[in-house]
Amino acid sequence: GVSRITYKSSSKKTASISSKGEVKIRGVGQTTITVTGILNSTGKKITKKYTLTVNPDRTVIESVRAVGDGRIKIYWKKDKKGDWHEVCYSRSRNFKGRARSFRVSKAHKVITLKDLVRNAKYYVRMRSCKVISGKIYCGEWSKTKSVTVK
Repeated sequence: GVSRITYKSSSKKTASISSKGEVKIRGVGQTTITVTGILNSTGKKITKKYTLTVNPDRTVIESVRAVGDGRIKIYWKKDKKGDWHEVCYSRSRNFKGRARSFRVSKAHKVITLKDLVRNAKYYVRMRSCKVISGKIYCGEWSKTKSVTVK
């Protein structure tokens, strides 16, 4: 039996915690949740700490279209939590070997890739990233989309 349980979050911008221990995610970053209680049998104070890391949401690619002349256009849903998106494309389904990646500012919603090999199949994925106190937090890669270049 433990009584007088209290909860505390080290970063309220990342996550807040109620008096019942319910955690609410507020933003991207890392926080430490501290749980303190008193043992009924001895009156001894017990403290447990849990580290919680919150990454940006997974980016959703709406479509990838071949527009001719060795170009493709990538359309995605904007992510308000990230500072930028990382785009990765390759001719390999598992992105091994000649995969290329680059950053796109969060202001963009569409990007065109140029000088691609015509009649070749390309695979595209992307993720959202954010910097907090010098540390980079990246979300999961989106589902991979494929397109054949015209």
